[in-house]
Formats: sequence, C-alpha cells, structure tokens
Amino acid sequence: MFFEKEHSFNEEEFRIFSGQNFSFMSHIHRSFELYMQTRGTSEVVIDKRTYILKSGQAVLIFPFQYHSYRAIENSAHNICIFSPDLVPDYYGSGNFIPTDNLFEFALSQKTVDNPFLYRSAAYEICGEFDKERTYAEKKNLFSQDKVVSVLLYVNENYKQKCLLYDASASVGFDYAYISKLFKKSIGITYNQYVNYLRIQESKKLLKTTEKAITEIALECGFLSLRVFNRKFSEIEGTTPSAYRNQ
Repeated sequence: MFFEKEHSFNEEEFRIFSGQNFSFMSHIHRSFELYMQTRGTSEVVIDKRTYILKSGQAVLIFPFQYHSYRAIENSAHNICIFSPDLVPDYYGSGNFIPTDNLFEFALSQKTVDNPFLYRSAAYEICGEFDKERTYAEKKNLFSQDKVVSVLLYVNENYKQKCLLYDASASVGFDYAYISKLFKKSIGITYNQYVNYLRIQESKKLLKTTEKAITEIALECGFLSLRVFNRKFSEIEGTTPSAYRNQ
C-alpha cells in the first residue's frame, strides 16, 4: 500500500527509490517526497495542481499533500522519501504548504550511496527548494485528518473484509459523510481505492513469488478467484496469468 507501507517511517528515516514508466493514483502520506525526473516526461498532480516534468526537473511534495503520478513518455525517475523529523527547523509545526512545488534538483550519487549523508541531504533538498519560495497556510485540516485516518485503516485492513462502514466507525463519523469526503478528496470511491491497493499487492506477488493465483487472490483480500480476475482485468487491462508471464 503506497500510502503507509512505502511511507511508514521510524523517526529520522530517509529512503530512495528508482523506477520507470510509473503511474499511481491520488494518495497522501506523512513524509516529504522528492520526485525527480531523470528521463522522459511525467505528469504529477499535487493538490489539484498539474505539473509536466521533464528530465532534470523535480517536485517536492509536503506531508499530507494529495498527489498522483502518470508516466507520459519514456519516463524514468528517482523518488526520495524522508521524515519531517529529519528537518524540524524547516518544517516546524507543519501548518503550511508551498504555492508551487516545482524546482530543478538532482541528488548526487555520493549522497545516494552514503546513509551518513541523509540528514544533510534532507536539509539540502529543503534549502534548495526554499529559494524564492512562497507558502500558504493549510486549509481544511479537519477533513484532511479524517481522510488520513481512513487511509490508515485501509492500509491495515485491505487484505481483510475492509468495509467502508467499519472504516467510518473507526474515525467516529457517519458512513455517508465519509463516503462523500473520501471521493471528493481522493477522486475515486472507497471501494475502488481498496481494490486498487489489493491489485497493486497482487502484482508484486505475481512477479516475486511462485504462489498459485488463487492463493494470491485470497491473500490480497479477494473473496474468490473470479472476483480477482475481474477486478484485475478492469484495473490492469489484462489477466493475472498474462501479467505474470510478461
């Protein structure tokens, strides 16, 4: 689950990932995220603001900013994720966000290869980003907190039954209210989001294990192989077996 599984941190943690032709739906998390375009072009949407990134460009996404990615052409990238606890002097109370997330930046290979440089790298990122930057106070914090709580619930339970009714109860709000708030904030329904996460987990298992497809379907929270095959085809445009053999 991209929201917390890849962005769940102990204090002062710093991670770097690389990838190609990467697309992912709208999500939020607690960490800073630096997305650096190293080849081709990508579309990054942050809080409903769209950026088309070319090689050498980057965006710094603040904690709890909604964002999504879509590869456009021959796209390759590096993603650096780090805890706000690494930069307390910069992030402070965390009640502000940038009015523009785009800048030009690239981490040196020396930094990438040396964990002892990660704290200074986090400050280097923020310092470079902060040049001639303007910020705005966060709005709708109450609604955002509710969505974050629901996302946390989904992360912990998406391999099980994971009903919206139970997620709503976990945050102490009405089912209908959370349903509308979730769709407005994330852009898809709660059930679509749960199924998307299940499919992402299944894709990893299909490529990295030799488990039977039925076993993977059940492990990822689907009630039957038939439902899994249907949802996988709806989201990925192919069958699980065809995806495994690609």
